[in-house]
Amino acid sequence: MQWDWEEYPVLRLDLNISRYEEPGMLDKIIDNLFSEWEKKYEVEAQSDDMSVRFRNIIKTAHEKTGRQVVILVDEYDKPLVVNLNKNDLFEHYRAKLAGVYANFKSGAEHIRLVFLTGVSRFSKLSVFSDLNNIQDITFLNEYADICGITEQELTDYLWPGIDSLAEKYRVTADEAHTLLKQNYDGYRFAEEGSDIYNPWSLLNCLSQRKIGNYWNETGLPTLLAETR
Repeated sequence: MQWDWEEYPVLRLDLNISRYEEPGMLDKIIDNLFSEWEKKYEVEAQSDDMSVRFRNIIKTAHEKTGRQVVILVDEYDKPLVVNLNKNDLFEHYRAKLAGVYANFKSGAEHIRLVFLTGVSRFSKLSVFSDLNNIQDITFLNEYADICGITEQELTDYLWPGIDSLAEKYRVTADEAHTLLKQNYDGYRFAEEGSDIYNPWSLLNCLSQRKIGNYWNETGLPTLLAETR
């Protein structure tokens, strides 16, 4: 298959770099990012308002490059998740994020794609009140295996790791495969999607040649800990 690889200006907003324990943390992170983009695309600063600045960056990047902008938001909900039990901070960050995310709709003519990742599924009335055309692909069949390792991928590409694990435990490769399946398989995100292996656990297991609870060792998810 021939792919027409076209280059687009990419704005990546990573919100996973702070605990957001104070009202001004989001402003600092976004200000640093916006300053970089304003310098890169020679955007004339017209306001201190985050939403206005973002709108100008998106518009200018499109005009300067002749290509619509791709926006990637990593952990779009982090400021909200860590403040679920702190009403004032939650509302403060919800309003801030809603203002920034509102540009996804108002600046649509300048945007090629918006892709957001996060650990929660907040209502569109929460941070996306002005965005009514966002599509949640979390449980869609065609995207069900993008965040894991399928059985086919395991057997096509990772047999050397399975052989090494088998040698460590003094079992056959098929028996080592069964151990992996018993410990790390069984995730499914759509009715017709493939069963997938937890990539973090599987790859750590093959790298360390040891069956272990690697997912638990990453820490208890804050969202579950604070809402259970």
